[in-house]
Amino acid sequence: MFNTRIESVEKPTWRESMEHRRCVIPVRAFFEAHREETCSSPKTGRSVKRQYEFRVPGQDVILIGCTWRGGTFSVVTTEANADMAPIHHRMPLVVRQEELPLWLGPGYRKLADRSSIRLEAKHGA
Repeated sequence: MFNTRIESVEKPTWRESMEHRRCVIPVRAFFEAHREETCSSPKTGRSVKRQYEFRVPGQDVILIGCTWRGGTFSVVTTEANADMAPIHHRMPLVVRQEELPLWLGPGYRKLADRSSIRLEAKHGA
């Protein structure tokens, strides 16, 4: 599985990992395909969903909340905020530097609401 919903941490697949093996992955940006908008693939010419690049304004590095089990990582997702919602209904759990103790501690579910995180989107070809 590529994604783990923060709202469904009680499901058996990732319950143990969400309770004991949370981490962050630093990235410069993340990408998401638009739910409906399409464009021509530069490689094949076929119609594909348009990709958008997301960054946090004023930050060179974004911390994405993840969980792991064995050699498998899963990006933790939450409901899209106002900046992400026009593109996709979910978004990665963006964790601010000062929120790391909360993310790595027992109260991590408080981070599910990411409405205060600002995102800039730039679409690809």
